[in-house]
Amino acid sequence: MRVLVVTAATGHGHLSAAKALAEALSAVGAEAVVFDAGEHPLIRRGAALYNFFLRRSPRWMPLFYGFVEGGRLASAGASPLRAWAASVLRRERPGVVVSVHPVLNQGIAAGIAEAGLPVSFAIVLTDLAPPFWRGWAEPSASLTVAPTPEAAQTLLSRGVSPERLAVVGMPVGEKFATPPAPEGRRLARERLGLAAERRTLLINAGSSGRRTGLHVLDSLIACADLAETVQVLFAAGSSSSLAREASRRSAPFPLRVLGWRDDVDALLDASDAVFTKPGGLTVAEALGKGVPLLLDAVGGVFPQERGGASWVDRERLGWIVRRAGDVPALLRSVPPIEWRERRDRCMRALPGGAREIARRILERT
Repeated sequence: MRVLVVTAATGHGHLSAAKALAEALSAVGAEAVVFDAGEHPLIRRGAALYNFFLRRSPRWMPLFYGFVEGGRLASAGASPLRAWAASVLRRERPGVVVSVHPVLNQGIAAGIAEAGLPVSFAIVLTDLAPPFWRGWAEPSASLTVAPTPEAAQTLLSRGVSPERLAVVGMPVGEKFATPPAPEGRRLARERLGLAAERRTLLINAGSSGRRTGLHVLDSLIACADLAETVQVLFAAGSSSSLAREASRRSAPFPLRVLGWRDDVDALLDASDAVFTKPGGLTVAEALGKGVPLLLDAVGGVFPQERGGASWVDRERLGWIVRRAGDVPALLRSVPPIEWRERRDRCMRALPGGAREIARRILERT
């Protein structure tokens, strides 16, 4: 069976989800390919605008979010995208279409109707919990996969039928499915040039190159009492200027500054905690590795990520960090037994993953 996994390049999470699902579908016998809907100029321009706001302070993202949600653009865009989506389906000839992006779903559903082809449609959410984009709810989809019961309840309230809904975690790849044993964590640190026994914080700037990580690094450098016990992996993501600035810091503890990395699993294997913005895939990958989260809310949280951040806080999988100085305070004050308890909760938080989602898709479509 040929499966088309459809995404768009808004941030990196949707692309990661699409790749993980395609690999999982291929592993269970499907012919799966990833299709970037940015082939269409309207979607490409929308993705560029989203990424413009993504790389700026969270206080600006509500403008874009409000424009998309208030204007019901996911639904309104179905009509102009209908003929194009139908032409893609006729060209690609899939038996199943899987969407991992919220603004594409109404257009895909319209394209399937226009093409008149026997194509099944599945939607896999990459947002953890509400509030999230209205476009995730498309009642005509044969299957919608939600990561949490909270997400499923919102989808039900927006018209998705219970029999077409499954709660199966997030579409993360197999390399994020297994946390390392203690010896594996020590070896992962040594491979990265770090001390084997120190508590290790991963600061992840992500594809948006968030500068708040620098403020956290400076706060840690200023804390003399942590100098002998901690060390930092600073992943500057796509920002070479951020990597240069971090490299100029003189830290009293081991500090390893990295640029863009495709092996985030190896960085998480070395880490006791990760400071990151609360993107759905980023959070899910850390949880799969059993790494507690220090969620970056310095300057605010993007509106589409507030639900996920609140869910992490409610489930005691980490902490929401509103000031850079909160990070050294947490490292200093949280007792070891609570770190262990949160690590255990992280490992159990999102059962499933891309392989299980792929199996459900092939069963139900």
